[in-house]
Amino acid sequence: MRINEWGRLLLAATLLALIVLDLAPDASSAGADPQTAAPGVLTGRVTRGPVTPAEKAGGPPSSEPAAGVRIIIRRPSGGEVATAVTGKEGEYRLSLPPGNYQVDLTPLGHRGFARELPAPVSISPERETRLDIRIDTGMR
Repeated sequence: MRINEWGRLLLAATLLALIVLDLAPDASSAGADPQTAAPGVLTGRVTRGPVTPAEKAGGPPSSEPAAGVRIIIRRPSGGEVATAVTGKEGEYRLSLPPGNYQVDLTPLGHRGFARELPAPVSISPERETRLDIRIDTGMR
């Protein structure tokens, strides 16, 4: 081969390498694998008490923290991802991989029900998402 041919081959190889590198996916892009992305946080407070309409007539709502309530986090397909138990002030906090989830409670039996559950939540990397939950005791 002549020097001119080597130069062309070297130029073609360099251009090909630059094209391949430019097309390679960037790990920091929005399409990054959720399993390797930084987790987000789901936090909130669970309270228990009567829910409207009695509250409107009787003044401010009377509710108390719901300690010891089990929060269940599921994938939209139904698979359980995590659980937490509320603290003495009804608070909970979970670190979760980014993604979409359903939040629910274990059955409460005669202790009430939460009308707004299951609730969808979307967890973003390095962000806090808040979901407060009211348990309706049915007592008016």
